[in-house]
Amino acid sequence: MPKNDVKTPRTIQELMRRFDFGSILGMKKNLEIQKKNLYKIENELNSMLNSFVINLSDVLENQSDVSLWFYDYIPTTSNEPYSNWINKQEHDGDLFYDQSTGRVYQYKYSSDSWIENSDETLISAMATTNVGIDTTSDHERKIYFSQPTPPYECGDWWIKSDGTLYVCQLAKTSGEYEEIDFINSANYVATVAVKNNNEITVLKGTVTKISESYVSVTDLATGGSTVIDGGNIKTGTIDASLVTIANNNVILDEDGIKLNNGAKVIGTNGLMNTYLYENKDFAGFVSDYTSGYARFKKKNILVNVVIPNGLVVTKAKVRLIHNPVYWAWYNNDSGQSGYEWGYLRNVKLYKCTNVQTKRLAADFGGQVYNDEDVSSYSEISNAFGSSGFTANVPSESSHNAQVAISADIKNSLTTGLNQLKLETIENVPSSYQSSCQRSAYLTVQVEVEGYMSYT
Repeated sequence: MPKNDVKTPRTIQELMRRFDFGSILGMKKNLEIQKKNLYKIENELNSMLNSFVINLSDVLENQSDVSLWFYDYIPTTSNEPYSNWINKQEHDGDLFYDQSTGRVYQYKYSSDSWIENSDETLISAMATTNVGIDTTSDHERKIYFSQPTPPYECGDWWIKSDGTLYVCQLAKTSGEYEEIDFINSANYVATVAVKNNNEITVLKGTVTKISESYVSVTDLATGGSTVIDGGNIKTGTIDASLVTIANNNVILDEDGIKLNNGAKVIGTNGLMNTYLYENKDFAGFVSDYTSGYARFKKKNILVNVVIPNGLVVTKAKVRLIHNPVYWAWYNNDSGQSGYEWGYLRNVKLYKCTNVQTKRLAADFGGQVYNDEDVSSYSEISNAFGSSGFTANVPSESSHNAQVAISADIKNSLTTGLNQLKLETIENVPSSYQSSCQRSAYLTVQVEVEGYMSYT
C-alpha cells in the first residue's frame, strides 16, 4: 500500500489534530501523568488497536533479539544507531521509526542497508509506541518472543506464540515479571484509559482528565487533585526542592523565597523587611550664643531608630551623605568677615545609653537658647574606621557630595528605641574661620533589614 494511503496516525501531532488538542497542548506539557514510570497513554482511542492482534513475527522475519529504534530522521549507515553498532549482523531485522515523517525502516544485514517497510499494521504499532514513550535519552526498545524478564522498559514489545502483541506499560529494573507489566494491545485503551467525547481519563496510578477547557489530575492513592483551568491552578501541597516562577525572577527552595539576584524575600524567620530612618542638618560646630559672641560648641545629628518586636535584624548600616558648604562669616567682636569652604572631619557614631531616662532642657522662645541634652553615649567602635569619617577637601573646582557607608552595626541595636548620634571628635575651635572650615551639611540614613514574624 502506498505511504499516502495509510490512514492511521503516525505522530503525536496527527493525534492532537484528530482530537483537537491544540488548545491544551501547552498545559499538557506541564503534566506528569505517570507513577512508577507508568507508560503514558496519549494514543488514538478507538478500535484501531484491535488490528495489532496479528502475527507480527511474519513481518519481522526474525525470532531472535530484535530492537525498535526511534529517531527524528531517516536512518542511514552513517548516523545512529548504525554508527554505534559493533556487530552489524546482531541487528538484522531491527526496526527504525522516523519520528519526523512516521515512516518505518528495517535493517537488512544481507544488503547492509535500511529498507522502508510499508506494512500498515507495523506502521500503526510503531506510531502508537512512539506516542507513548520518552526517547529523549534512550532511543531503543526491545521485542520479546518469550515471556520477558526484568529489566524491561515502557514501550517494549512482547509477541506471544499466537502472534498477539503485548506492550510494556510498567517498567522494571529488577524483580519478577507480573501480568500487569505488559498489556494486550487489543485491550490497551479499555484497561488503561477511557475516552468520553474530548475527555481522556487515565485509570492507572494517576487519573488525568484532559478537555478543551481544563486539565485535572487526581492521585487514586491519596485523593489529592490538581486542576489547571486557563491561567489558574488549584492544588494541594506542592512538594519540590526547587520551583522557579516568571522566568526565574522568583525562586522557591529549601531556604525560602528568593529573587533571582539572591535576595531572600521569605525565610524561616518570616517576611523580609527594610526599614529606613533619616535626619539631616548642618553638623560640625555652631555659635554658642549663651556665652556671648565668638563662642562655639559642637553640632551633632541625632537619628532615632525603632526596632519592632519580632524583627530579626540581619543587617544594619549607616549611610552618610556629606555636602561641603561655602560659608560666609562675620565676627561681631572684631568686625572681621570672610568666606571659607567647610567640610567634616573625624565624625564618629555613638549610641545613647540612657535614651529612656534622659532629660532635655532649653530656653523657651527667642533666638537665644540653651539646648541641654543630658544624655550618655557610647561609641560604636570602628563604624567609620578607627578615626571616623573625614570628607574630601573641597574647593571652588571640586566640591561634590560624598557618600560613606558604615560597617554592619546590627549587634549594637536592640528591640525598641535606639538613638544614634553623629559627632566630630575634634576640639571646639576658637574662631569663626576655623569653625566654618570644620562644618558642613550632613544627611544621615540608617537602613535596617530583617525578617519579621507576624505571629
